[in-house]
Amino acid sequence: MAELLRDDDGLWSEAFDLLLRLQADPDNPVARETAERWLARSADHRRVWGEAIRLHELGGEALAARSAPQPRVPSRRRVLAGGGAALAAGAAGAVVLPGAIVRARADVATGVAERRQVTLPDGCPAELGPETALRYDFSDTRRSVELLRGMAYFEPLPGAQAFVAIAAGVKASTASAAFEIREEAGVVTVGVERGLVEMPAAGRLGPGDWCAFGDDGRLQRGRTPVDRVAGWRQGLIFADSDTLASVAARVARWSAARVVIADATLGGERISGVFDPTAPLDALVAAVAPLGGSARPVTPWLVVLSRF
Repeated sequence: MAELLRDDDGLWSEAFDLLLRLQADPDNPVARETAERWLARSADHRRVWGEAIRLHELGGEALAARSAPQPRVPSRRRVLAGGGAALAAGAAGAVVLPGAIVRARADVATGVAERRQVTLPDGCPAELGPETALRYDFSDTRRSVELLRGMAYFEPLPGAQAFVAIAAGVKASTASAAFEIREEAGVVTVGVERGLVEMPAAGRLGPGDWCAFGDDGRLQRGRTPVDRVAGWRQGLIFADSDTLASVAARVARWSAARVVIADATLGGERISGVFDPTAPLDALVAAVAPLGGSARPVTPWLVVLSRF
C-alpha cells in the first residue's frame, strides 16, 4: 500500500529517538532493552523500525522534511555495532500487510496482484481487484456490500431491493447498473459502465460518469470512455488528473513492496496517463517521472518516491 511518509501516530518519532539513543551510547543496556520492549509492542512498531533503518540507506534525504532542525540519523552500521543487530534483523522481515485486521472482518478478500470473480449471496456477479476486502449484508430487505479496502466491480441483478455499495461512508445504489467503486489514498471513486447509479452526495451517474470523494470533503466529477471504467480488470491503470498518491496506491496493490511517498506535496501532485501495474516499479517510475521525481527500490520490500 502506498503511503505518505508522516508521523500521524508518533511511531516514526519514537523510532528515531530510539535510534539516536543507540547511536549516542551503543553499549548502554538500558537503551537496548528500551528498544527491544518498544519493538515487542506490535508489528507496526517493528515495521516502522525496519523502514527507518532502510530509508537511511537513501542518505537520509527522504526524511529531510520531517523536522527542523533534522537530527543526524545514525547509520545502519553504527546501530548494528551498538548491539542492535538482532533488532534490525527482526525488523527486516517485519513488513506486514497493514490490512490484516480488515481482511479478518471481510467475507471475501484478495491478495497482492490477485483479481477474483465472485458471486454475491443474491447471485450478483462481482470482481475484486488486488488487495481488496469486501463485506456482505444480504437479507430479504437488504442487498448491501461494504468495501473495506481496495476496488470492486459489480453487475447487480434486478431485484425487489436496490443494490447498495458503501466505501468509507460514501454510498452508491442502483437497480441493475454495472459500476466500480474503489478507495485509495483517502479518495473514494465511483465509475459507471452502464445503467444508472444514485449517490446522495453527487446525484445520478450514467454510463461514463465518475465521481471522487476525498477525505477532505472535496468532490470531483467527470466523464471517461466506458471501456476505461474499472480499467484494473484489463490489468491497466488509467489516470486523468489523479493525484500521484492515488495512482501509487493502485500500483502498490500489485507489488509485494511497500510504497512510501517522501512528502505530502509530491503525493498531492496530479498526473495523467496509462500505467501497467503488472510491472509495478516501471509503473511507479513512469508515474513520478513527469514531476521530476524518482522511484527508488531501497529493498525488495520498500520503494520510495521522492523529488530527488
